[in-house]
Amino acid sequence: MKRIRGDQYTGILKVGQRVYTDLYGRGEGIIFQINGEQKPSSVRSLCGVIATGGNAEFWIVFKCGKVTNKLPECIFRGVQWEVLEDTDIATTEEISAALVHAGNMQIEREKKEQEATDKRSARFAALPSEYPYLLKCSDAKDKSSSRIAAMNIRTELKRAFRGFKFSVRSDHNSIDVNWTDGPSRKEVTDITSKYQEGHFNGMEDIYEHNSENVFPDVFGGAKYVSEHREISPALKLMAANRLGYNITEDKLNNNNTITGLDARDLDRVWREAMDISLFKTSESQKHQKTTTPKNTDSGSNKADDILAKMGISLS
Repeated sequence: MKRIRGDQYTGILKVGQRVYTDLYGRGEGIIFQINGEQKPSSVRSLCGVIATGGNAEFWIVFKCGKVTNKLPECIFRGVQWEVLEDTDIATTEEISAALVHAGNMQIEREKKEQEATDKRSARFAALPSEYPYLLKCSDAKDKSSSRIAAMNIRTELKRAFRGFKFSVRSDHNSIDVNWTDGPSRKEVTDITSKYQEGHFNGMEDIYEHNSENVFPDVFGGAKYVSEHREISPALKLMAANRLGYNITEDKLNNNNTITGLDARDLDRVWREAMDISLFKTSESQKHQKTTTPKNTDSGSNKADDILAKMGISLS
C-alpha cells in the first residue's frame, strides 16, 4: 500500500477512494461523497498553517465509526491527510456497510453520553447530603468557584487533621495547599484532588475538564490544585533514624541538610520522610497509650523525642 501525503497528491479524488489521517484518532476512511469541482493546482499553503484554494468538499466515513463532513479540499491536500494508492476503490456495498456501522456507533455514543449525563445529575443531587458541612456554590454566588473551593478545603482539612495547620491560598485558576510535616501528601491529596476540574493535556496543548467529576460544580473548584509539604529538620532526623543512620541534631548544617550522607542516602531519607504521616503516628500512639501499659524499662524513643520537640502532643 502506497501512501501519498495530501500536499503532494495532484490527482483527482474519487468516491470510494481510501484515505488516512491521524487527526483525532480517525485512521483509515473512505470518501463517500464529493461536492464541487476539484482544483488541486489552486491549493496554497502559508508556512504549513493557513491553507487556501480548492473548490471541492469531501465526506469521509472511517473504520472507527466516525464521519467527517464537508472537509475543504485545501485542508485535505495538506500535510495531515494521506491518499492510499495501489488499493481498490471501495464498492457501493462497502460504503453502505461503513455508513451503517458509523450510524450504529453514533447511536451507541449518544446512549453512553445520556447515561453519563444521568449519572452526573444523580451525583450532583446526592453530594449536598454527603457533605452538609461544606459551602455550596449556589449559596455563595458572590464568590468565585476557586474561593469557595479554598474555603471548603480548609474546612475538610481541619476536620480530618485536627491540630495541624495548613495554608490554603487561591486565585482565579489555582489553589495552593501548603503545610509542614503533619499528614503525608497522599492523605491530603485524597481530600483536595476532587476540587481539581481537570488536567492539562500536553500532547494537544489544551486543558481538558473532567466531565465525570461534578464536585467542583457543587462545592467549587479550580483548574489546578497543588499540594506542597515541607519537611522539617526534626522529621528528617526521624526518617534517618528509622532507616538506621543513627543521626543526631548536631549533624544538621545551616541549610538543615544532614551532613555525612551522600546524595543517594539523602534522597533515601527525604523519600522516607515524605512517606511518614505524623497524623497517623500521633493517632496510632494515642491508641496505643489507651490500650497498652507503658513500659517503664524501655529507653528513650528517638521518634517520640523528635515529635515532642516539634510541639506535637501524643496524649
